[in-house]
Amino acid sequence: MAKVKNVRPGILIIADAGLKLGPGEVVDISPLTAQAEKAIENGLLARVDAEPESKPRVRTAAKTDEQTRQPGAQGPAEQKSDSQPAKVDSGVKNGAG
Repeated sequence: MAKVKNVRPGILIIADAGLKLGPGEVVDISPLTAQAEKAIENGLLARVDAEPESKPRVRTAAKTDEQTRQPGAQGPAEQKSDSQPAKVDSGVKNGAG
């Protein structure tokens, strides 16, 4: 048995499985049909795997920028970006008066 999700913004019909899936709808297909496999290959369907229960989730406290910032380091708002183009005065037209 396979669990699949319609990732398209519209309705998806898998005729050989007798399915009509709405946008974002998840269903179990047993057995996985030829058209369903082709839809997965083409990116119309995505396999949805259940998260393994044996995998422990690690909880970490999120630190704010002030706590993680080193003394003397600039924050994102304080950094200067040299990659932005210089602004051009729109009143000047190639030296023509």
